[in-house]
Amino acid sequence: ILNRNIFKRREFSLVGISIVYPQQLFFALLIAKLIKEEFDKNIHIVFGGPQITKHINDLIASENMSAYVDFFITHDGEEPLLNLITDLPKKHFSKVPNLYFRSPDKTKGYENSGGTFFLHPKDILAPDFTDFDLDAYSYGLSVLASKGCFWSKCNFCTYRTMYENRYFCGTVDNTLKIIRELKKKYGVSHYQFVDDALPPKFMRKFAEGLIEQKLDIEWTSFSILVRDFTNKNLCFLLKKSGARRFAIGLESISPRILNLMNKY
Repeated sequence: ILNRNIFKRREFSLVGISIVYPQQLFFALLIAKLIKEEFDKNIHIVFGGPQITKHINDLIASENMSAYVDFFITHDGEEPLLNLITDLPKKHFSKVPNLYFRSPDKTKGYENSGGTFFLHPKDILAPDFTDFDLDAYSYGLSVLASKGCFWSKCNFCTYRTMYENRYFCGTVDNTLKIIRELKKKYGVSHYQFVDDALPPKFMRKFAEGLIEQKLDIEWTSFSILVRDFTNKNLCFLLKKSGARRFAIGLESISPRILNLMNKY
């Protein structure tokens, strides 16, 4: 489950694990336990991701959790993780936003820094895949254009509470710039948007930009069923731009149920 040679070289003091889906939590805890017990108990472990934000109160209250997990980062983690890395040698964590850290007083469990950080469109940059095995990315390199869901009205959805009903979408120009940078640097022509749901209006402008700039890529994304997709011209435009797959949640085909869910 772990590359032992990496830990033998001991070239790091912090391991971060993102937990996106509920079933990943067990394996994340197992990895943390193995690192602490079999390699070095002084290696710091930080958990982040949507499931951490959703279940943070239960996690910090769990017995013996602090034996294996030193930090939790909730909500957006870009700036908090950078600040944590910077402040780790000083062991002063009270100013790191979105952070839960082990209290010096072991009877208190975890403390919260109190500060909050949310990603903004200006913070979206081209991701660095330098040390990644790109052959393992069957759907292409991951890119991000927005945070949250542009609909954010479904009665059953917990994502809007995790994002505190915040939503933003970056500009098409910046997204095209990121695609150009990644393609030039890595020679990759397949990309997967990891946004919760790309809005059709953004998709249209993005598709037009791809065609106009002749970027010649294939791309996939998540979205939701909205009336915009009944426009055949939009669908043909997306296909022409390189769109190959959309993952869309279909909760029900009953108008009554959909209305109760507030899907309209």
